[in-house]
Amino acid sequence: MAETGEMLKFPGVVADKHCMGGVPGNETTMIMIPLLTSLGIKMPKTFSKAITTPAATGECVSVLMDISFSKKEIEDLVKKNNCCLVRGG
Repeated sequence: MAETGEMLKFPGVVADKHCMGGVPGNETTMIMIPLLTSLGIKMPKTFSKAITTPAATGECVSVLMDISFSKKEIEDLVKKNNCCLVRGG
């Protein structure tokens, strides 16, 4: 699954936060990614739009900020912030 689609590569150690998705009210991604990257952990995070709930990560993050970025824009976000919260695919 990880090798499908267009892949991005980042130097150094890159961490991931993953969950089963589609759980209403579970907004751990929006909290954990900025918190962990503030400690120096690189975490580029992508998510998909949910089909099961209007309250998944993509829907909640899109209320606060843009979620659609080009590959170059994602690379720039990670270089500057050590993270991103973007829609993948």
